[in-house]
Amino acid sequence: MISHRKYYFPLTVNLLEYDEYGGLDIGDEGNEYDGRFAENYVEEIESKFVSYTEGDEDMATYFRDTPLKKKIESMKWGFESVNNALWGVVDVALNSDITPEEDEEIKDYITGQNSDGLGEGFEQQDIRVDEGILNVHFWKWSDDYQIYSEEELADQIESQGMGAM
Repeated sequence: MISHRKYYFPLTVNLLEYDEYGGLDIGDEGNEYDGRFAENYVEEIESKFVSYTEGDEDMATYFRDTPLKKKIESMKWGFESVNNALWGVVDVALNSDITPEEDEEIKDYITGQNSDGLGEGFEQQDIRVDEGILNVHFWKWSDDYQIYSEEELADQIESQGMGAM
């Protein structure tokens, strides 16, 4: 029987805005915003991600060859709105239960893909919006960057008094 576990990660975006003449300062990285801002562009982000990953949607193919790999049916990246903010989400289909250590192994793999693999490639994809060029980041060098299971994210939201997922 297949079960699904979701893992969430915070998104940041950079927006390089058009100047009054409709041009861009290519040397500028733009302004950085969080997932609340990204929520305004969910359709554009999802559309670009679908075209970017077309034909290569299942990242389980690239999971290192460990006993855990046999338990993973698929790993698919996407986006989900949580409390009015856009988050990255990985839906992992499993054919058997996993241990806490294997859960951490999955989180480590997601972090690696977000920083050096899929996420690194996607952040280089320019998303044209009315205001300028948007780039989405799946990973950020930060002490508070974390991959959350669905339960952990719900606990985090509740502990911060932000309501339920």
